[in-house]
Amino acid sequence: HVWPFDSSFAVDVRFFIFDKRHNIRMNRHDYFEIFYVHSGETICRIQNRSFPISAGDLVVISSTQYHTMYPPIERDARTTVKAAALYFLPELIRAAETNGDDAEYLMPFLVQDAGFSHIIKAETGIPNQVFDLIKRINTELPTASTRARLAVKTYLKMVLILLVNHYAEYQGTGRYSTANSAPSNTFARSSNSSKITTAKRSPSEPRPRLSAAASRIS
Repeated sequence: HVWPFDSSFAVDVRFFIFDKRHNIRMNRHDYFEIFYVHSGETICRIQNRSFPISAGDLVVISSTQYHTMYPPIERDARTTVKAAALYFLPELIRAAETNGDDAEYLMPFLVQDAGFSHIIKAETGIPNQVFDLIKRINTELPTASTRARLAVKTYLKMVLILLVNHYAEYQGTGRYSTANSAPSNTFARSSNSSKITTAKRSPSEPRPRLSAAASRIS
């Protein structure tokens, strides 16, 4: 699907609430996605693999991967998952880097093969750092000045460097040159459905700094 980015500055932050009542179809898109679980537990399906994700985990998804989220079979339909997502087009980084560094910044999205470890667990400490930067980006959107655009690009590059360092040893098809390992658990997809909601605003409305899904995190 196509995301309604600002045509001149393709980056956005959204806060979501999932439940079990409606289906989210498998989808892919031309932008890159970084998804942070604020609270709750869910299953992330990417292509033909499924991974359990919990509060504090981070998901890294490129533009080539079909994906969806759905709750575990045993979870009550009224139980919700709160999450934040950072979306951006790779051209935002490519346009800013004339010396070829864009490929380095985008490496975690460009090397995603069948064995790639899309989930970064909370205990690594990386997801919390990324979420802090996502909140900073959100406070600058929509960008109304050169300073705001510079701030967003800087925070985004800080996010990407955290990911680059995490995946630095990845050698493809699930192999790492260090002790890092890819997720090994695979779950059958539930026939139960899930729901995602996000607040919408008109162009004339001011952008909220944080939604209720994330406002309690400092």
